[in-house]
Amino acid sequence: MHVFRGVAVAPHALDASKMPTERPPRAFLVEVGTYLSPLCRLWEWLQTSHCGQYSVERLLAFGEYCQRVSRLRAVLVCLFTPLSAIITVVLTECVPLRPASDGTLKNYLFWIRHAAMVTLILLGAMKQAQTWVPGVPLTQRRIFSLSVGCAVAATLLVIVVAGCWVFPIPFLVVLGAPVLELIVALAVMLVIGRNELSAVRDGAFHLERYVNLFSAQTSLMLIYPAYRALFLVSPDAIQRFLLLLLPGVSLALKNMLVCFGSHLEDQLPEQVVFVVDVFDP
Repeated sequence: MHVFRGVAVAPHALDASKMPTERPPRAFLVEVGTYLSPLCRLWEWLQTSHCGQYSVERLLAFGEYCQRVSRLRAVLVCLFTPLSAIITVVLTECVPLRPASDGTLKNYLFWIRHAAMVTLILLGAMKQAQTWVPGVPLTQRRIFSLSVGCAVAATLLVIVVAGCWVFPIPFLVVLGAPVLELIVALAVMLVIGRNELSAVRDGAFHLERYVNLFSAQTSLMLIYPAYRALFLVSPDAIQRFLLLLLPGVSLALKNMLVCFGSHLEDQLPEQVVFVVDVFDP
């Protein structure tokens, strides 16, 4: 009851239908979460680091290894396994090279380095085949002999091409990759033989998955140099756009490796990290 100029005035009753309604905080959060859930699912799908997991078998094998050797050795193995590849790349870059104007034959250190790098690449590729293709007849001796032999043959062929054409050969790794793959395929057929390869259980299925993943890995040797060449010849405005586009390209390549290597389980994250992130300029 209010008094206005001596007259008692009763307060008006408020209409409940016109009163502002307040949503509970929890209901508001649920509504926001409903709108953001597609974005969250998209973000989770883009995170390639979540695609792999540490399997129980690998965990038990690592525990058994730690029981057989000292803890110091186990720690050193974990540390120097990824560092060995980086140290190898750094050491190869420390090899003194002569000027390109001296010609093909006088740059023998360049060809020695090339043969060594191709040998290491083939060793890694064949060790992957030994792991990813169960029952493949690749012994340590065969892996070493095939890697060294194919690397020497490919290097000699490249030396002949450089002597007849130009030295250094532009995009040597990119142009030499198909020739190297042909040499490796012929060498594997000659050393192992068709009969032993056909005797591998489900060999065609496992070999197809291995070839798809390995081709996806080696495609980075073409994609990133081409991207860099495009960046260098582009004007400033296009270069800024290419810089902004680079994380998207790297993410797409990571998802490509995840697609072809989904069967690797606990080996998938390391394949993504040590392939795409190393190539990423």
